[in-house]
Amino acid sequence: MKALTFLLLGYVLHSFAEVLQTFNRCNKFFFDRKVPSGFPSTFHKICQKYGNKYHFATLYDTGNRIPVYSAYIYKKRAAGGRHADWKIEPQLSKQNWPPNMMTMKDLIKNVKTYPPKQIRTNIKLTQAVNNDYRGNYDKGHLNPVCHQCSQAAKNATFTFTNAAPMRCTLNRGEWKSMEFKWKNLKDCNGTKTYIITGTSSTLHTGKLNNRVAVPQYVWSAMCCRARNRNVISHAAIGDNTNCTVTYLTVADCEVQLSHWFNSNISLFQGKC
Repeated sequence: MKALTFLLLGYVLHSFAEVLQTFNRCNKFFFDRKVPSGFPSTFHKICQKYGNKYHFATLYDTGNRIPVYSAYIYKKRAAGGRHADWKIEPQLSKQNWPPNMMTMKDLIKNVKTYPPKQIRTNIKLTQAVNNDYRGNYDKGHLNPVCHQCSQAAKNATFTFTNAAPMRCTLNRGEWKSMEFKWKNLKDCNGTKTYIITGTSSTLHTGKLNNRVAVPQYVWSAMCCRARNRNVISHAAIGDNTNCTVTYLTVADCEVQLSHWFNSNISLFQGKC
């Protein structure tokens, strides 16, 4: 009986591992393992798991059905194509559902205790689905494919908890140029580059399908410690209306975020 108790406890702890109270299990994706401060505690913390491996961390807003930010380590891009199968996060809907992100089709195969219609309904309560995106908006990756190396890491970026509506002109234009600017920075000199990319989810211009908030702005901040121990940092804000990108310091980006979220936001805990 005692052995069974421990077995069940182990299952519960494992099943509850991905949507968490803290980022302790995936804090390696933050510079010096320091998680940003000042964001509302009502948002959900997700250790993004695919293929039984953590790939990045996301703070998620179930009310607006978009991420507040995704934090990851930039990896030099290797060969490999884009991945078309968009996935969902099962544990945002039911904490005892599978811990890995997966497609809706695979979730229905894995969860036999619920009829497919109920599974789809439960998922749609907390996150976006394919039918929500239409018109002039892309599923804008916060952790982009071009910043990841292995095929598994690239595939892991294709989850709705890592995407927000971005105008096609911005996502495929100046924002894409910004992503490659971060990618080609020489001053990090081969050391780990930590990036946090997010949305102004409290200021949106409407909702797609009356469900998914369209952020007025997107933002990105990066930080690394060069081999000479100097700390290097940069930031950018993209306007989702005018489809332009403004480059600024991390400190100025934090000031803008603090205004949007009505809180004192610190992305790198003063280290960058």
